[in-house]
Amino acid sequence: KLVNEYAVSKFAGEAFVLGHPDNLVVRTNLTGWRSWQGRPTFIEWAVRSLREAEAVQGFSDFFTSTIDADRLANAILDLLDRKVSGLLNVAARETVDKATFLRRLARELNVSAEKIRSASVKSLPTARAESLGLDVRKAEGVLGYKLPTTDEVIASLVRSEPGAVRPAL
Repeated sequence: KLVNEYAVSKFAGEAFVLGHPDNLVVRTNLTGWRSWQGRPTFIEWAVRSLREAEAVQGFSDFFTSTIDADRLANAILDLLDRKVSGLLNVAARETVDKATFLRRLARELNVSAEKIRSASVKSLPTARAESLGLDVRKAEGVLGYKLPTTDEVIASLVRSEPGAVRPAL
């Protein structure tokens, strides 16, 4: 169901791209590190908020299959190598609500999750779909490997944080 103009424009763009049989449309939900002053990505906002013990709202009725940008890029490169066309969902292999994502992130960061409050996506002024969860089984079949779980995505994001201390190899 297309619930807002953003969704309509994305759907129209997909239809246009799929008009050519050799094109590939990848549906996803991603986050990663960008380091733009004053314009944090979801993970940048979430990590900062949790580390600073700020009160945060996590939508308990808004579901996604968030994948980290690095794993998404690698999967897309693998798809391009295989000359895949059509429409594929490339994301984490499980769907979780944003409140759960934030609680799992807090656990990975070893910080308290006590200030995470459940909220409703219905409280936002612009209508939004409540589930952006993606079934990635078709992509996994084409790729020949499993896409990451939410916990694997979170661990990868924490390890790849700019300035993060990484274990010696």
